[in-house]
Amino acid sequence: MVTESPSNNEQICPKCKSPVASGMKFCETCGAKIEPLLVCAQCGAPLLPNVKFCESCGKPVAAPVAPPVSAAPPTPAPVKVPPEVKPPAPAPAPTEVKKPAPEPEPKAAAKEKVPDKKAPENRKEPVTRAPGKAVPASSTQTLMIAGVVGLVIVAALAYFVLLPMLSGSGTPGSGNSATLFGATPVPSAASTVAPAQSSASTSYVLESTQVPPAALLVYYEVERDPITGLVTVTFRGGAGQYGVSDVSIRLTRSDGQVLTQSFKPQQIGSFITLKGTLMTDHIEVTANYYNGEKYRIIDQLFEYKKKF
Repeated sequence: MVTESPSNNEQICPKCKSPVASGMKFCETCGAKIEPLLVCAQCGAPLLPNVKFCESCGKPVAAPVAPPVSAAPPTPAPVKVPPEVKPPAPAPAPTEVKKPAPEPEPKAAAKEKVPDKKAPENRKEPVTRAPGKAVPASSTQTLMIAGVVGLVIVAALAYFVLLPMLSGSGTPGSGNSATLFGATPVPSAASTVAPAQSSASTSYVLESTQVPPAALLVYYEVERDPITGLVTVTFRGGAGQYGVSDVSIRLTRSDGQVLTQSFKPQQIGSFITLKGTLMTDHIEVTANYYNGEKYRIIDQLFEYKKKF
């Protein structure tokens, strides 16, 4: 069997030994991959595989240099991934502790469950008052008692104070001396002492008192200390306060002496004192006005009180 030698432009398939045209990458017979022909570095003629010398120029053929194997890229060192920091869990919301509702007393519950059999169907519901409006009976009675006591006190003051001042008859001096807070004693404008008379011949004549008009009305109070015998005349106010020029006071003592003084009241509570006795004394108070009028306001006896 004669094998045809391949031409310079042909290659032989290394697998099936069939000729392969130059430039083919695969064998047409078996389909094997064809490696490209080597070329002489000096004359450029193609070289057959496994040939040590070039057939054209005779230059030794160097062994083919295997292509450098590219080194595998270095494997990068694993990067340490920091552990994920989880946010702290939120604090649980405080749970509201509900107190259990107090259980009703068994007796009260039993009463509520038992229906009222005797109540008629068309019974009207009782009217309930709003809280705070109901007045207890005890407070009502207390208010009534306080009102009665207040009326009694006002009536007593009117009888024992205002009535003697208006009528002028007066009552004997009280057992206690009067204490006035904020009262200012007024010095007497004139003081006269009459010669003493015998107590046997001393007699008192009470004259009727006079009530000034409403515009000139003034009030005075007289009293005698049962221990010292000191007589005090106190101004208590009135509509005619600023119309009074002065007040004349005449005290006839039980020993026959007559004391006279006058003063102008500056304010409510102003007072003046005269030295009386512990026996029967006679006091007279006369108000003199700027318009020339004068009124006998008080004409009163301080009687001697026997001690039993």
